Amino acid sequence: MERVCMLKTRQIPQSDYVIYEKKADQAFQAMLVLSESKLWTPVGREAVFTCINITDALLARHKQLRNISKDHMSILKVMSLLPIKEASKQENRLRKVIVIKNLVDYENKDFTTKQAEDVMKNAERFYKWGKEHL
Repeated sequence: MERVCMLKTRQIPQSDYVIYEKKADQAFQAMLVLSESKLWTPVGREAVFTCINITDALLARHKQLRNISKDHMSILKVMSLLPIKEASKQENRLRKVIVIKNLVDYENKDFTTKQAEDVMKNAERFYKWGKEHL
């Protein structure tokens, strides 16, 4: 296990990025289907996984690394490792999506239509940006 910028990572083959890209594609499609069914909590969950997986794909493709931290927020630190100019600008969008994880999975509050629409918008923009850089 290698530590890079206080992250728990491990070396992986660059070709593994395709696995994470496929997971991101599937989570993105699931998010859209769930939205059509107005299942807002799972929409939030799939938005989070879309962004985590596309970030994993970017890290694998550009650095041959895999983030192995159990803390979902640690994925934000990964952005600084990517050799992509706009990565630091996208970090804020990623943060807005990742913070939803706690709300949809652990808090005793409803995940509203408005929250779902907001997180979907940010997840879609982040996902499309990530796909452009694979």
